[in-house]
Amino acid sequence: MSTVNGAAHKPKVNGKTPHGVEPAPAPRLALSVKRVEEGESIIVRFLSDEYGGCITHYIRKRSEYCAGEKCRYQCHKERKYWKGYAPVEVNIDGTNKWRPYVLELTEHLELDLRGIVRRGQVWRIYRLHPVEGEKQPVSAERRPDQQWSSLTPPFDVLPVVRQLYHEFELVLNKKNPLPPRIVITDAEADAPVKIEADYCGPEMPIEQREAILALRRERKSIREIMDATGLPGEIVRSLIAYEEAVHTKMLADGKV
Repeated sequence: MSTVNGAAHKPKVNGKTPHGVEPAPAPRLALSVKRVEEGESIIVRFLSDEYGGCITHYIRKRSEYCAGEKCRYQCHKERKYWKGYAPVEVNIDGTNKWRPYVLELTEHLELDLRGIVRRGQVWRIYRLHPVEGEKQPVSAERRPDQQWSSLTPPFDVLPVVRQLYHEFELVLNKKNPLPPRIVITDAEADAPVKIEADYCGPEMPIEQREAILALRRERKSIREIMDATGLPGEIVRSLIAYEEAVHTKMLADGKV
C-alpha cells in the first residue's frame, strides 16, 4: 500500500490496478513550433520534401506576420524577414524516440536546405553562441541517410503557425527571397612565378624587378621607368623604396 497526497493506493500489477482498471494514458502534448536557440543543437528528420513560408516584421523583439497590402504595421515598408515552417520530428536525447514539431526555418537555414532536403533525411540543426557580440545564424548539417522501419506521415503545419501569429487568414505561400548560394571549388592550375622568399615588396617576376632596378641604377626617373615597363607609379615607387631600405640596412650592418 502506498500513499499519494495523503490517500492510500494499492500498487499496480502489470500496468493495471488489482481491480483490472487500465491506468490513465500518458498526457498528450500539443504540436508546437520549434525554434533553434543560441547554443542549441538538435537532430531532426524531415517528414516532407516541402515547406511553406511567409513574410514577417521584427517588432518589439518578436516576429509579426506581414499580410502584404493588408499589413497593419506602420513599419510595413521597412525591412522584412522570411520565415518558413516544415513538419519534422526531433530526436529525444539520442534514443529511438522522435517527437513531432513544426520546425521554424530562417532565411539562412533555408539556403542550407534548399534543393536538397527530402522526406526521411536526418539533419543536425544548430546555432552557435554569439562571437564577439555578433549573433550567429541557424545552420544545417546533413547526416547519413538511414532506412526507417517506420516514418510518420507528414502533417499540416498551417494551423500551428496561424495559432503562433494569431493570424487566422495567414497563408504559407511565400518563398525565401534570398538568391541561391553560389557554390565554388578550388581550381588547379600552374603555380605562380616564384618570388624570392625574403622579398616583401610588390609581387612581380624577378626578371621584371631586376629590369626596374637596372633602370633606376641608370638614374632614370620614375616616369621614365613607368613608360619603359608599363607599370603604375605606385608599384615602381614601392619597389624602389623597398630596395633602398634594404640597401640602407646592409650599410648599417656593414654588409656593403
